[in-house]
Amino acid sequence: ESAAVLLHDKDAKTYKMVAGVGTKEKNIAFNESDLIVSYLKQTGQHILKDKSVDKMEHDGELKQSFRKLNARLCLPIEFHDEMIGVLCLGMKKSGEDFTQEDIDILDTLARTEAISISNARQFEENAKMQAVAAQSEKMAVIGTLAAGINHEICNPLGIVRGQCEMFLLNRRDGYYNDKTPDELLKISADVMNKVIKETDRATLITKKLSSFAKPSKRTDLEEVRVEKEVDEVVGLIGHELKLNNIDIQKDFPNNFPVILGDKKQIQEVFFNIIRNAAQAMDKGEGKIVVSGFADSGNAVVRIVDNGSGIPQDKIGQIFNPFYTTKAPSKGTGLGLFIVKQVIEKNKGTILVESEAGIGTTFTLRFPIVAAALVTA
Repeated sequence: ESAAVLLHDKDAKTYKMVAGVGTKEKNIAFNESDLIVSYLKQTGQHILKDKSVDKMEHDGELKQSFRKLNARLCLPIEFHDEMIGVLCLGMKKSGEDFTQEDIDILDTLARTEAISISNARQFEENAKMQAVAAQSEKMAVIGTLAAGINHEICNPLGIVRGQCEMFLLNRRDGYYNDKTPDELLKISADVMNKVIKETDRATLITKKLSSFAKPSKRTDLEEVRVEKEVDEVVGLIGHELKLNNIDIQKDFPNNFPVILGDKKQIQEVFFNIIRNAAQAMDKGEGKIVVSGFADSGNAVVRIVDNGSGIPQDKIGQIFNPFYTTKAPSKGTGLGLFIVKQVIEKNKGTILVESEAGIGTTFTLRFPIVAAALVTA
């Protein structure tokens, strides 16, 4: 007639009800020191209200716990000698007492449940670790991006300073003495407009970097225009590419299809692949081409570079975590591992073709959700 599952919260040091039906109270939780918990942990045995409880000391506390849960039987949920939860059951619908056969079956159920709970928690922990790893990888490249971004910010700020200094110097030297008030206002307005334009430019640059650095908070998927996200990435690392004399070209049809995904994550995918391509090139002769087309219900994006390429005996390892051919200062080896995880999370696939000394091609496929198909 009633049932509840309580799981261990290590941080709070409690066993909290995560699912229940027919219980007397909601949001039930027991401390690790509570009698019902300590008995189950110490003995690893079930507690049967009508038989076990009456034989124990402090049976009043136990009876109160059973009343909260509207339970007649409580069993420990154990995994590797650790009690990770408690399974509580109320009166049988038949009104009969629990038999030893019933308890044996429920013990087996509790062990099976323990495995499922442990696997679910491990999956959740892995997802958290992957998110942390992705953010760490992203922050590792922020430092190198900052040098280029700093240069880009200094340019507009230098122009702003120059315009203001020139105005003040001209005023000090009497250059404006013969100007009418209207002419002075026009000169001032011209200076202010230039200042606004350049500060807007600096603000846009810092916003791009700040936006890229923040972890994605979306839990739902949205329509994503891939070509727009590629533009965002190029805008973010364009200065770095220019400094290294790397030419990047984009070739997307006007009606390139829309995909469904996490916009921020998709942008990070292209950032990682394009930046990896740039780092694999010699200065002065690099070229990256990002193109798109539709094929068999998929939006296909190809990223081709003429970098150093990947040896055939290494190509199968590039999506492995911590595999990298870069110097430690240039990356953690998590970039492409995270790229693959993110693409698959967004219902896509990624393939790589490469030849040492020739270059590398990454082919990404995402299911189309909107827009007309375009053939290659």
